[in-house]
Amino acid sequence: MKYFIILTISLKILIISSIANAQKLVALQDYINKNEFNDNEMFYVFSRCSAIGYKIMDLGKNMPELKKRGETLNGYFFYVSSEVRSKILPNESKKRHEAITAETIGGLIDIYTEISNDYYLKTGNYFSDMMIADLELCSALYEKQ
Repeated sequence: MKYFIILTISLKILIISSIANAQKLVALQDYINKNEFNDNEMFYVFSRCSAIGYKIMDLGKNMPELKKRGETLNGYFFYVSSEVRSKILPNESKKRHEAITAETIGGLIDIYTEISNDYYLKTGNYFSDMMIADLELCSALYEKQ
């Protein structure tokens, strides 16, 4: 239980601070390079992959191939994130893992939305370099499965 509280507080702080500093959201590759990639970090990375998948699916509505890629990444990484969370907290129900995973990913989607909207105002394009790099990394992780 103590581990769960720490995980929940850490994720909420991360999401809140990321929302406040959306432009400072570190690229996933940089995050991976700076961390050990333990279960908590895997949960974060896979949740980010689900979120970028959702955002790409949303922004790619008129591009069927891009939309399909986003749907695939979103669904796959949602599942993997939930499974990693269940490994961290094995005594919680599957429903609870899915709810917390969805909440976490939803917060990350909001951050990507803020980044893409700000980028659009500056450039006329919704896909920032960081978002593209995150998408490429998540696609590579997906392909390795």
